[in-house]
Formats: sequence, structure tokens, C-alpha cells
Amino acid sequence: MKWGNGTMTYASGNYYEGQWANNKRNGQGCMNWKTSAEKYEGNWEDNFQSGFGAHIWLDGSTESKLLRNRYVGYWMLGQRHGKGTFYYSNGSKYEGEWKENFKHGRGVFTFEDGTQYVGPFENDRMLERDVPIKEAQHISAQAHADNKGDGQKGDGKARGNSKTSKKPDDKKKDAGKGGKGSTTGSALATGSSALGNTTG
Repeated sequence: MKWGNGTMTYASGNYYEGQWANNKRNGQGCMNWKTSAEKYEGNWEDNFQSGFGAHIWLDGSTESKLLRNRYVGYWMLGQRHGKGTFYYSNGSKYEGEWKENFKHGRGVFTFEDGTQYVGPFENDRMLERDVPIKEAQHISAQAHADNKGDGQKGDGKARGNSKTSKKPDDKKKDAGKGGKGSTTGSALATGSSALGNTTG
């Protein structure tokens, strides 16, 4: 039975350093996914990201941390929930409200060229912005490139935009609907984001 501070290394090579209670990740801790070059540092509740924390994708293709996908904000049961900011590797950014991993509520989306959409979001979609077809296709392609490779990874990964299994094991599950791996619809244009899964 794990209690207090400690380190757990999984068979995959992924490892967790931080606080434990009832044999689960509880309290402050840092999870490193060596298999997918990702890291989460923040609060945990029963093996899930809950409370405030930051998730970053350590893409080996760039050495600049400013050019990596990262989310800083609040979580609930392994999903982005509450206030938070998502920084995209292409320079765009979303800052606002989240609900069960979707942009939902009031928010500000800043595009690569500096233009902004300020207004309501619903299930990752900008409700008051029309996007030309050509622009939407470009944004979708860019988001897909930014967000490839996510899946549900059992050692504590935040879940994507689908209601995938919450069981935290060390087996790879199917990719989320719009997490780090695969964004939905017109991606950045609709507000779909890039984040991972809770069971790594």
C-alpha cells in the first residue's frame, strides 16, 4: 500500500513522482510518459488529474518549449474542466472555459496571425464565427499535424475528447475524439484541442 511521497516506474518506462494515498496517485505529483514524450505536473485525485495542473507534449522536433502543445489550467477526473489555457505548437492559443475536455462557455481564441475570436463556445465550436472553407481546411490540417499520436495510456494520462475508459492501467487504449491525438471537425477553427488521455 502506497502512502506519502514516492516514485513508481511502470513496465512501459513511464514513471510518476509525487504523493500517494490509498495506493493511488493523490495530491501533488509529476507523471512522465517516456513512451509518448509527455509530462503532467499538478494535482491528482485517485489516479486522475484533478484540480490545477499543466500538461506538455515534449515533441522532439523542436527545442523551443514555446512551440509545444501545452495546457495549463483546471482538471476534473482526467479531463480539462473549468478555467484553462491551451497553447498550440503553431502559435495559436485558447483561453477560457472548459467542460469535460471541450471548449465550452466563454473564451478567447487567438489565431496564428494575431486575430481573435471572443465569444461563446459549445462542445469545441465557435458559435458566432463563420470560417471560409479554404481557411477551415487549412486549420484542420494544421491541427491534425499538431495533435497526432495520442491514445489512452494507462499510467495516468488525461483523457481526450471522448468518453473513454477511466481505468488507469498501463495498456494503450483507443485515441480520444479530440485530445492530443486527433482533433475533431474543423479543429482549431471549431476550437477542438489537443490533449491526451487519463489512463496511459
